[in-house]
Amino acid sequence: MQGPIEINFKGVQKTESIENVICEKVAKLEQICSHIVSCRITIEVANRHQQTGSPFRVNIDMAVPPGHELVVKHKSTDGDMHDSLPKVLRNAFNTADRRLKELMQRQQA
Repeated sequence: MQGPIEINFKGVQKTESIENVICEKVAKLEQICSHIVSCRITIEVANRHQQTGSPFRVNIDMAVPPGHELVVKHKSTDGDMHDSLPKVLRNAFNTADRRLKELMQRQQA
């Protein structure tokens, strides 16, 4: 990657283990596309009134030449509101993986 990975935590405690998970997932994305220009990840807890649990939101924003921007927004829904942050991250990065593969196939066609 041409720039550093930007990780933003909003309402979520920053931990080394979560940062390591993110770095591993980004490394896997770089195996699919070695020319990712930038990658910004935002992890936040959404405030929801009248409901228990704290659903996580994960946004992944990647820039890929020539001028493509891939944005993945993943949030816990009512059915998976109690999922752990690593599971929500895994789901978000699985979506990013799929979209990046689709972009690479379109670029090669």
